[in-house]
Amino acid sequence: MAAAALAVAGCGGDDDDGGAAEAPATTAATTAPATTAPATTAAAPASTAPDGPGTAAAGKQVFVAASCGGCHKGLGTKPGYGPKLAGKGLSEAKIRTTVIEGGQLMPGGLVEGQDLADVVAYVKSLQ
Repeated sequence: MAAAALAVAGCGGDDDDGGAAEAPATTAATTAPATTAPATTAAAPASTAPDGPGTAAAGKQVFVAASCGGCHKGLGTKPGYGPKLAGKGLSEAKIRTTVIEGGQLMPGGLVEGQDLADVVAYVKSLQ
């Protein structure tokens, strides 16, 4: 019981002392990253932008490497945990949005940049 009280007091004491001592540092640190964050945010889209238009052949390789076939069986031609992708009439925009944002069981952001462009081209080729 005494050990629990000391542990709680220790945690609270560290938070109180640390919080008071770190408040100015946190404010300074918060100010510095705010300046850095816009630069990082601006750089992120450039680093994830594709190098060029996607190709179906490269997209098929990414589809395999990114384990898309774990859910979209038969390289997207058969249903699995995920739906069959072939013959659905999906537009490039719909494919891209789904890969970026995810859908139903699929998490978003599994590929980006050139890999995204290539996967979109591959899935579009299945239409």
